[in-house]
Amino acid sequence: MRFGLEERPITKTTCIVIVEIEQDTERTVMGVIADAVNQVIDLAPKDIEEPPAFGTRVRLEYLFGMGKLGKKFALILNIDSVLSNTELLTVSTLQPEAVDARSDAGESATEQLEA
Repeated sequence: MRFGLEERPITKTTCIVIVEIEQDTERTVMGVIADAVNQVIDLAPKDIEEPPAFGTRVRLEYLFGMGKLGKKFALILNIDSVLSNTELLTVSTLQPEAVDARSDAGESATEQLEA
């Protein structure tokens, strides 16, 4: 949804990606729901190039760089830019009942993923 795509239902491929973000010089660990994760890889700094100046559907300020994967490339998101301060403040000020509701939804998603 952050990239202007339609909301999708939780499926077997839905994942929670744990990210560490910097908010006002403080590091915060949080989970972000992704439609799917195809692969997890380690990249050496030499395998990361500057983001392209054009040719992507992702806004350039959201990109950290491009990772070289043999003859293919993968866009690397700058998670600090993707999640705006307004969104982060919303997450950090959730009411306890909202957190409980999201936790219940997460448990349902986990149960569904395990099935």
